[in-house]
Amino acid sequence: NPGSGKSFSAFEPCIETMIRKGYTMLLYDFKYPTLTDYAYNQYRKYKGKLKNPPKFCVINLSDPRTSLRFNPINPAYIRDPADSGEIAEIVMQNINKGAQRKEDFFSDSAKVYLDAVVWFLRCYEGGRYCTFPHVLQVLTHNYSDVLEILEAYKENLPKIVPFVNAMHDKANEQLQGMLASTQIPVSKLSSKEVYWILSGDDGELDINNPSRPKILCLGNSPDRESINGTLLALYTSRIFTEINKPGKMRCGVMLDELPTIFLKGLDKLIGREVEIERVVQILNRRQKNNPCLIGEPGVGK
Repeated sequence: NPGSGKSFSAFEPCIETMIRKGYTMLLYDFKYPTLTDYAYNQYRKYKGKLKNPPKFCVINLSDPRTSLRFNPINPAYIRDPADSGEIAEIVMQNINKGAQRKEDFFSDSAKVYLDAVVWFLRCYEGGRYCTFPHVLQVLTHNYSDVLEILEAYKENLPKIVPFVNAMHDKANEQLQGMLASTQIPVSKLSSKEVYWILSGDDGELDINNPSRPKILCLGNSPDRESINGTLLALYTSRIFTEINKPGKMRCGVMLDELPTIFLKGLDKLIGREVEIERVVQILNRRQKNNPCLIGEPGVGK
């Protein structure tokens, strides 16, 4: 819970230990710059004693003056259509927190349309314009022009068939509802700060690469939790993929207030109040109090 002393009793000792031992690190700082300041002070303290000191980096979507620029959808990270689909899912699940438990036709349509736009930008001119600001710009264009372009890419065709059919059948109300389910939520992410920070590349997100190690701090704030959290979840997801590869340095991951962002693969570990309450009720029964928990490996049984 907030104010319970996690930073002092858990986060700070772990941060100090990992920096002292030369770890690279991903630090999600929900109340930026509290943990970032502490990490930076420890970094300055031990930097001169490390054989391969990492570079200290900050992504602060609220103030570009204190932030480096990283592109979380760099074409180098999108190797096949499954990667663009994961990007779309992370964005829509974070911007629409209620959709994490409830899927319907329009929420699925939103993810598919965003997925198709990202994959198009990945393919067009070798990914030259594959940045999140360009995604936002494409979504603002006339949908008939956009669908015509997306239709020209074979990998996109299965994804956008429902949209194309609705357009050809002149089902305008249905089509506008499908597109608006993407455009309206994602438009919240549009800002000068986002356009600047997410359109550049001051480095790579493989933070535990021995040739360019990093301590990367992602700054969020309670008053911009939904907006910043969506984009920071994109960074976090990409970093998780990059750090889990052979031949890399040791890497620590510190996520403060993890439930404030949705990460694919971790959603079943958090936010399970209803399920946990039900298990407790079963355990407290005088009879038939032996629950059988069924699920895939690693889901938190």
